[in-house]
Amino acid sequence: MRRNFRLRSRNVVGPALLAVAVLGASTLLSNAASGSNAVAEEKVRAAFTLAMRVDQGVQVPPVARAGDRAVDADLNQQLDEGSKAIHSIFADEPAARVIKGLNNAIQSQRESGDHFRILGAGVGQIKFDEVTVDGSSAKVHATVETWCRTQVRQRPIEASGTSKPAWAGAEKWVVSEPHNLLDVTASLTEDKTGHWVIADYAWRFASGSGP
Repeated sequence: MRRNFRLRSRNVVGPALLAVAVLGASTLLSNAASGSNAVAEEKVRAAFTLAMRVDQGVQVPPVARAGDRAVDADLNQQLDEGSKAIHSIFADEPAARVIKGLNNAIQSQRESGDHFRILGAGVGQIKFDEVTVDGSSAKVHATVETWCRTQVRQRPIEASGTSKPAWAGAEKWVVSEPHNLLDVTASLTEDKTGHWVIADYAWRFASGSGP
């Protein structure tokens, strides 16, 4: 009888032991889910950051030296490379809006290249106020610092006693680099390869910022 009892007792799991086992399994699953979600959130932040950099960076023509006038070949290259970069991180609808902005920047260079040049553009700090991931969808709310460096040629004035124009001031070009803070909200989706793209986004100037 003792031998049989001992054999049976080895297979008995008491309520306390069962509760411990369930709690342990739940904790492991919870930790795994938290870890997986943290990885997804980090990927979403990286995708959002890249999208903001692309949105700003495509405005700059690929000239050999900052300040050179962009010729047609440069501007065609800017449109081609910029469109590819935009489509790599933006879905079709928001990509169309960003490309519209790119076309406007290129058109301004074509029409005003004699007295207006885009020297550089980019993104500074990004403060993520909220990042939420739900499966293959995500939402981001962030404050984004943007900058754009341009130079404008001063308008000529008629020099006294001559028909030739003179330049107002000592320098022919004035360089400016405004920085703005944007309040940005975005929705992102993940494809089957794990690549996150911007499905929709909107921005406005943050309080106290703007042109």
